Amino acid sequence: MAAALMRAKPEGFVNVISGGTHPGERLSSEAQMALEELGLTMGDEHPKPITVETLLSVDQVIILGDDAQIEPSPEMRGTITRWVLPENPNKAATKIEQTRLDRDYISTLVNKLYDQLAQPE
Repeated sequence: MAAALMRAKPEGFVNVISGGTHPGERLSSEAQMALEELGLTMGDEHPKPITVETLLSVDQVIILGDDAQIEPSPEMRGTITRWVLPENPNKAATKIEQTRLDRDYISTLVNKLYDQLAQPE
């Protein structure tokens, strides 16, 4: 979702590459539905691992969640940042309701990152 949300920003200076530390067999249907509610899609994305080549070619790696682990490479030029989603206090929420909450939280983080990247150095 983070990649799709960032790709929705004005084009020009952010190149987004999406991957996972333990990619599943398919994209989450709830995540796809939550994005479609905003008029966004995951496009041609598919689950794929984060490769060493990717780590070496990017300026920043964003990890979602506590479980995902990435070992930094000494040759990396970029940084690794972890975004942790808040616990859901509403245990009665359905999976799509939780996914919407996650989407909205991730959207605020994407907006902050985009604003940081847009600042002239």
